[in-house]
Amino acid sequence: MKQAQGLIWLVRVWVAVAVVMLLAACTLIEKIAETSGPELQFSLGRNYEEGTPQVRDYERAAYWYRKAAEQGHQKAQLRLGDFYKMSLGVKRDLLQARDWYTKAAKCSKDREIQLCLKAERKLTNVKQIYRSGKAKKQGKTRKPGKTGKRGKTRKRGKTKKPRKTGKRKKIKKPKTGKRGKTRKPGKTGKQGKTGNTTPPRGRTERTIDQQSSR
Repeated sequence: MKQAQGLIWLVRVWVAVAVVMLLAACTLIEKIAETSGPELQFSLGRNYEEGTPQVRDYERAAYWYRKAAEQGHQKAQLRLGDFYKMSLGVKRDLLQARDWYTKAAKCSKDREIQLCLKAERKLTNVKQIYRSGKAKKQGKTRKPGKTGKRGKTRKRGKTKKPRKTGKRKKIKKPKTGKRGKTRKPGKTGKQGKTGNTTPPRGRTERTIDQQSSR
């Protein structure tokens, strides 16, 4: 048991030493690759992409792929386009992926035809994805019943409540002035006073007696 534990401890130590040495070698290679050609830069980016979990770093891989791609390295341009398409180490940007695929698809004597065809296929795929995403954004419409400030529309099925009215005002009877008063029949003013047409009985008898005595 003690021998097995000792062996496990030795293996762990060797692994740690190897990782440290690898990291130191990577830093040394990076210093050399800064001033070297695109081939070493591409291999360094490949090492960061497909290396061990301790060394794997997609951001560093994208950095070195960019360095090589800017110098016209076809494989680095393809890998950088893939990184932008799949969002590995960089933010997803289909336009950047399209640009790098178009650069990789340009064939010349120094370039491989198979890589050019591969880049063209990836370019068409990216264009389709970009167009479909753009069409979805344009196809979004506003919800019915909601417009801007000027064109506000009410929601369907809702009507305004009737406004509350105050107490009804009593209709007053028209008042007429003094002139418009109606007088009772048989009564006139001072000039046109008309008494009763039939004189009282006592007075008529006296007048008749006086006339007869004369």
